[in-house]
Amino acid sequence: MGTKRFSRHLIVAALVPCLLIAGFVFAAAEGEQQAVPNVVTQTLGVRAVLSNTVTQTLTVERPTPGGGGGGGGGGGGGGVVEPSAPVPVTGVATPETGVVVTSGAQDIALRVPVGAVQAVTTFTLQVEPYPPASSGTALTVGIRVTAKDQSGKTVSAFGTPLILELLIPPGVPQDRLWLFWWDETLQCWLPLPTVISDGRAIATIDHLTLFMLIRDPSLPLLQDIIGAEHESDILALVGLRLVCGSNVGFEPDRQPTRAEFLKVIVGALGLTASGTGPAWEDAVDIPSWALSSVTAAATHGLVFGYGDGTLKPNGIISALEATTIINRAIPLLRTTVEVPWSPTDVVRRSAVAHVAWEMILAR
Repeated sequence: MGTKRFSRHLIVAALVPCLLIAGFVFAAAEGEQQAVPNVVTQTLGVRAVLSNTVTQTLTVERPTPGGGGGGGGGGGGGGVVEPSAPVPVTGVATPETGVVVTSGAQDIALRVPVGAVQAVTTFTLQVEPYPPASSGTALTVGIRVTAKDQSGKTVSAFGTPLILELLIPPGVPQDRLWLFWWDETLQCWLPLPTVISDGRAIATIDHLTLFMLIRDPSLPLLQDIIGAEHESDILALVGLRLVCGSNVGFEPDRQPTRAEFLKVIVGALGLTASGTGPAWEDAVDIPSWALSSVTAAATHGLVFGYGDGTLKPNGIISALEATTIINRAIPLLRTTVEVPWSPTDVVRRSAVAHVAWEMILAR
C-alpha cells in the first residue's frame, strides 16, 4: 500500500555531541518569547558538512498574540507557526560527505549521515500546511521532507537512517512529546520513538513524509518499550489506539494470551463481529475487553477453539497457534506477511506488534 515503517534506532545521549560536531547548534531565535508582528521574514540556511552555506528566505505567518492558531486536535496556540507562501530550503548530500540541512533559526534540522545515499541527492525541507491531528496539540509547523537524485527521481531508500530534530517551543512542558509522521495511506499522524534532549525532540527516520511535533497527553507513556525490539511498530499501534499497555507498561517480552493476541490481530485487520460466535464451554472466561475481538475472529474463521469445546482465552498462545491464525488471515490481505518466529519459538508481545503493523501495511 505504499506506506513504509520507520526503522527503530534509539538515539542515546551520545548522539548530541555528534550533532554539535556536524553543525547542529540549536537555539531559540532572539526575541522568540516577545511579541512579534503578524508576518515575519525568517532566514533559512543550508549547512553541509565541509561545505559552504547557502541562504534562502522563507516568509511565515505567526498567529497574533492570543489569536489561537491552526493545529490538530486542539493544537495551535501562539507558539505554532503557520506557513505563508513557503519556499523550500535544500541541501545536497553525497555518499562521502552527507549533509546537514537546517533553518537559519536552527529550529528545524535534518542530518543525512555519511553513507545514507548512494549518489548525489538533494534533500528539501518544505513548510507545509498540515492535516489536523485526532488528539494532542501541534507545537510546530508541518515539515515536508523530500529527496531527489540528479535526474529528479524521488529517493526513498537510505543506507542508514536520517536524523530529524525540532526545537521545542519555549514554555512547553517537555513530557508526552513525540515527533509524528503523516501516514499518507492511513491518513493519520503516528508517533515516532523520540528522544527529548536539551530542548530538542530528536528521532531517526528512514521514510520521508510530513513531520510535526505534537504533545499528546492521551498517549500512554510506555517506558519499557524504549529500545525494545520493534519499538516503532509498538508505538505506531499505540498511536492507532490498538494497544495501550497496562499500569506496568507494555511488557514487550511477555508472552501474550490467546485473547490478547486475537485483540491485536483483529484490530490490525479492521474486522468487526458479525453474530454471536461459537458457544465455547469457557466463554465466560473471555475478558470483556476482548469479547468483540474474539467474536470477530471466530466469525471470520480465524479461530475455532479446541476439540473439547473450549477456547482457553487466558492461556498463553503458542507459536504454532499464532502462525495458524496469521495464515488464516492472509486471504484478507493484499500481500502475505511473515512471522518473526519459528513453530518452536516463544511468541513475545513485541513480535505480535510487529506482525500486526505488517498486516496493517498489507491491507
